[in-house]
Amino acid sequence: MLEQQYTPAEAAKIARRHVVTIRRDLVDKTLHGTQRVDGGRWLISEGCLSAYMAGAKCAHQAVTNVTPLRRSA
Repeated sequence: MLEQQYTPAEAAKIARRHVVTIRRDLVDKTLHGTQRVDGGRWLISEGCLSAYMAGAKCAHQAVTNVTPLRRSA
């Protein structure tokens, strides 16, 4: 089953925060969200929003074994 996705406005209502705060936290990566293209519409999954409201990192942010790609010369 797919997880519910929220827009910043919907997330702001649920989290009882201002939509500007939600957008700022998305840009700062305090809140995990996705965009299909840079500058596009933000979507926030239910699990990420729940973790944000609890003051914890979501499962997406907790992954620490990711090695950044290096470009070959």
